[in-house]
Amino acid sequence: MSGPDRQPTWRQALGAGGALLLWPWRAEAHLVTTGLGPVYDGIGHLLMTPEDLLPILALALCAGLRGAGSGRRVLSVLPSAWLVGGCVGLLAHGLPGFPLSALSLCILGTLVAAGAVSLHQQWTRLIVRVAGSWMAAMGLLMLGWFLRGGS
Repeated sequence: MSGPDRQPTWRQALGAGGALLLWPWRAEAHLVTTGLGPVYDGIGHLLMTPEDLLPILALALCAGLRGAGSGRRVLSVLPSAWLVGGCVGLLAHGLPGFPLSALSLCILGTLVAAGAVSLHQQWTRLIVRVAGSWMAAMGLLMLGWFLRGGS
């Protein structure tokens, strides 16, 4: 059936929604300029800002404590979460500047430090838990810096 009274299917609606999500909007999020182009500026932004890199490391440690299956799930879900977060960031204007990255680092660091999974050797478990406690402490420091009025 063709013509003006044809209803769009769910595949067409999904394709149109995907095209809108992938439509290039203006974004100026990367203050780190490497001189190598926007893609490498984005990669440099991730590696140069601890509030972006440390939650990823804490999430990797937490998933590693839970085993290989959990690590695979995190590896597959993290890019999707970044895509959803980027889309929400494009649509959200005027949100309060609460440091969600500091709060997530506190939570993830605490989860790593409290990890009850026993590794094969005791010293590896100790090192991972110490790293988690340091990440939680860094998240608390970042949160305190925000509450103090720093930028």
